[in-house]
Amino acid sequence: MKEEISLSQVINFSTGFNSSRIGDSIPEEMIYSLDDFDRDLDGSHPKIGLQAYRPFAEKGVYIKAGDCIISMTRTKAAITTSASEGKLLTVNFMKCEIDQSQLDPWYFCYLFNESNSVKQQMQKVQQGTVSCISRLNITTIGALKFERITLARQREIGQMYREVLIQEQLRKRQTEKIKKASLEIIRRLNNQSNK
Repeated sequence: MKEEISLSQVINFSTGFNSSRIGDSIPEEMIYSLDDFDRDLDGSHPKIGLQAYRPFAEKGVYIKAGDCIISMTRTKAAITTSASEGKLLTVNFMKCEIDQSQLDPWYFCYLFNESNSVKQQMQKVQQGTVSCISRLNITTIGALKFERITLARQREIGQMYREVLIQEQLRKRQTEKIKKASLEIIRRLNNQSNK
């Protein structure tokens, strides 16, 4: 029988900074957003450089490339890219310091985002709550359990999951290009009909 362990045994969780305490002291583009999270998750983040502006540096809430982040509103996990480096993490997100000798970060993303077992555990936690309010917090996420498999297999699955996300984003971009080209043809045909 495989060993089952809780996430808190292999991950230290911390939340970001309360955005109400930030005010206007930090430019909006320096605050990690849901758009940043989505681009980190699907690998489509544009490569941009950020200025080193860290008034809250002592809090340890700035992102480094390769950090594992959970979006509390999306209930998904992602690995940050270099385009997000230096941005301030708010309480809408949770940083995961993973013991990589026991858990591969991309495998964790697969477990958290796609695993039926983890989804069922999260649904149990959220039962009885208003749909727009989540009970997910450090304690409940840390209590989620998963079956331990070898690190080599975790890395294999994690890499495959990452590739799936990248391919999905490439297909979305291709579909968007086809739609844009098709709409341009339709507009031209419509304009010719009106002459």
